[in-house]
Amino acid sequence: MQEVNRFSRGEPVFGLPEVTPRALKVGLLARSRLLARQSLENIARRCHLSDLYLVTAACLDENASFRELAWEVVSKILSTLGMEQLACVDSSMRSYYLEVPGEFGDLTPPPAVLGSLSFNRNGHLREQAVQRLAGVWTGEELPFLLLRGRDWVPEVASIAAEALAARAGKVEYGKLFAHNLGLIAVLSRSGQPRVRELAALSERHSLVGEGRAVLADYLRGKDKELRCYAADICEKYDQALLVEVGLNSSDPRLRLKAFMALLSLDSCLEASASGPGSGPDSGSGSGLDADFRKTGQISYRAFLNDPDPAIRVEALRKLQAEESEEQVRESAIAALLDRSGRVRLLARYILKDIDPFALYLDRLASTRVTDSVLPTLLAALLECGKALPQSVLSEKIEPLVLSGLAPVRAGAYAILLDETANPGPQVPGSVDKVNLFKDCLLDGSRHCHKVAKRLLSGKGRRQPGFVLADKDLWQVFCRAPQSPAAACAIAAIARSRRWQSLPYLVEARWLALKRGRNAVVLATIDNALAAFHTEYAPTEEERRSCLAAMENFGSALTELLRNRLLAGLG
Repeated sequence: MQEVNRFSRGEPVFGLPEVTPRALKVGLLARSRLLARQSLENIARRCHLSDLYLVTAACLDENASFRELAWEVVSKILSTLGMEQLACVDSSMRSYYLEVPGEFGDLTPPPAVLGSLSFNRNGHLREQAVQRLAGVWTGEELPFLLLRGRDWVPEVASIAAEALAARAGKVEYGKLFAHNLGLIAVLSRSGQPRVRELAALSERHSLVGEGRAVLADYLRGKDKELRCYAADICEKYDQALLVEVGLNSSDPRLRLKAFMALLSLDSCLEASASGPGSGPDSGSGSGLDADFRKTGQISYRAFLNDPDPAIRVEALRKLQAEESEEQVRESAIAALLDRSGRVRLLARYILKDIDPFALYLDRLASTRVTDSVLPTLLAALLECGKALPQSVLSEKIEPLVLSGLAPVRAGAYAILLDETANPGPQVPGSVDKVNLFKDCLLDGSRHCHKVAKRLLSGKGRRQPGFVLADKDLWQVFCRAPQSPAAACAIAAIARSRRWQSLPYLVEARWLALKRGRNAVVLATIDNALAAFHTEYAPTEEERRSCLAAMENFGSALTELLRNRLLAGLG
């Protein structure tokens, strides 16, 4: 068997029976022994996965040479599969009912043949196959026993579970369980408690003996699902291994798990040092041994520059708990300009005696337009929730909307359009907010579009939403009907008064079809029209406007929708 390299995702790896040529199927099932043997020899040369269910039917044949050739073919086919494919083969084999003539008797087929027979639809045959697999102790039987551990027939599942429990008591089976991690994952996702208990037993034993090294290889592997599953196992049973491997991983999720495991081990070390029996067990399979003791040599300051903001937050929080106020002060001041808002928030909480707003303003005065810290500085100023001086707005912030760097433009737009950072009325010479918002919405960068969309949808921190008239939003749509801004503008129009927005929606659909289909814009319009309600009557002015739009652009609507809207208009 090949080593597991990914989870089974339900791909149709098992070929349909029609893949096997009809002549071979007819020949293999023929009464003529010569014809059947010739067909089996041809199938042996093909060795295709779709032939497995047919060849399995010949594995208990009374003719020894014919039977042994079938064993050879089955073993060869299964040897080409990864273990993660066996779950799909198991499910597919049960889709075809094919009688397996003959009895086991004193036969001792290879484990692969017994495994193939254990996939059969016949429960009695599966039970006999599993009983013989339970007597094999080479490791080749393990994947088939794992699969039968989830069998729907209680007797079959019970035999497999007892066999797996017996192997879990053997140290040499640790690496074998680890090599079958993909199949253990299949058991862990089961909805049956007994199957999940069997998966937990297998998980624990996969860390025994040489299995620990195999799990470490999974943690370093390229398969994301198996890497995450191995990390979950280590998190429950061997946090020291997770720390040892995970802290050096390029996977941010694995690195965060490893860092949290490090914090857990550190807490257990502190509890252990405070007195015997004063701390709970760490959950590691090896206890508080020398592997754990080396965690005390790891400096948490090294994690203040980790790419993952969640790790930087936890590292700064750990330093706050362990070090004196003077020691952590320098790190917290540096974290005031961290790329992540979560880290900046914690830094401001730690530095209660410092006014971060004044510090940010001083830094802004000495920061050049090309400095990489400028987008972070603008975001930090906005987070303080204070009004910026008009001199700073006009001299430092307003020129930044012309910057060649999109993150800088986005930060400037966010401050200038914020009701708290830039309260009105505007002083003479300042930019008009409506026009500024249009420029932000029509900016080609995703950074600026994100700022405009957040303000327009009312998902800001303090204000309910940037109020923009429908006519201004319509101008945005007409200026760039193929841009993401068009969909954003139409969505905002649709949220306004229903009958007032209908003329814009109808004309927008007509224009979208005429000027070239924009799938996002069309979907936004169609969703708004489909959810359009006509419970209340329009005003006379709204009625005239809607009827004019229906007359001029109603051809863009379906007949059913057009009749429904006209009925609502009266």
